[in-house]
Amino acid sequence: MIKKITYPRVGFLGNPSDGFGGKTISFPFKNFQAEIVLWQSEELKFLPNIEDQDEFSSVSELYRNTQSQGYYGGIRLIKAAISVFYRYCQKNKIKLEKKNFTVTYRSNIPQQRGLAGSSAIIISTLNALIDFYNLEKIDPAILANLALEAEVKELGIAAGLQDRVVQSYNQPVFMDFSAHSFQKNRGLCGEYKTFSAEILPPMAVVMAPTMSESGKVHSDVRNRFDSGEPEVIAAMSEFASFAKDGFLALKSKDLTKISELVNANFDLRRKIYGDKVVGVENIKMIEMIRSLGGAAKFTGSGGAALLVAPENRIDKICQKLNLAGYQAERIIL
Repeated sequence: MIKKITYPRVGFLGNPSDGFGGKTISFPFKNFQAEIVLWQSEELKFLPNIEDQDEFSSVSELYRNTQSQGYYGGIRLIKAAISVFYRYCQKNKIKLEKKNFTVTYRSNIPQQRGLAGSSAIIISTLNALIDFYNLEKIDPAILANLALEAEVKELGIAAGLQDRVVQSYNQPVFMDFSAHSFQKNRGLCGEYKTFSAEILPPMAVVMAPTMSESGKVHSDVRNRFDSGEPEVIAAMSEFASFAKDGFLALKSKDLTKISELVNANFDLRRKIYGDKVVGVENIKMIEMIRSLGGAAKFTGSGGAALLVAPENRIDKICQKLNLAGYQAERIIL
């Protein structure tokens, strides 16, 4: 039996420029996890999770299920990962032993909160398949490309490389997705620099009561970027500068500068995407955190926020947020 775990990630600075040739900083955290369990069997089988439920006692039960679990389970992600893995092996003339498996999954990563729960399932699946077929480890940068291919090409999910890179490396990463960086790596990947989690500031993750459909958030901005809209192109360059400046601030442990950049990252996102896309409840969450003395931005595309604050204040801020109906907890690295 093979078990593989992948953790969610926080987009620390620079997102969403990862999908637009920018730069980002991101890190995995261990408060939640997605696990794939796989074992050999006669037929290729998928054991559904509660998220894949397709039988209900009533319409009201179905409604409650979709409101808490969303409309998409994890089996489609696993199937996409297997398809991409097989195509990769075919392309690289890697012979796979003729054997089948049964696969199931468990994930407590909150859904539709911009925490990269979908890519966590895909990365775990790819790593499990590598072990099952006794293959050599795939370079993390290439593994990230495969995970992105599973989501974008197979499933049509709007996504960038950031999440898949940090989850493949399972370390904090400074990522440069510029055309120049890809050219230096023969077009295969950007430049990825891992670093120690010890230089990260005191942080918490804060979740809103309602979910956010993070996979649909980028669509309008993508069209505007591709059409050459100056404001969007300039914004993506500015997002990238937040990551570059933030990396220097992390190294010097300049919490004031880090906090300024975290706040600026959200403010620019709000300006470019607009309040309708960002969401009223998400804006309230960010404003609440800031009113209590913390810096705040989305962890991803909405539904959860990164809170940065001094060590002597962060726990009190979390307590007040929890009393206000949010779910706030210190990040475990």
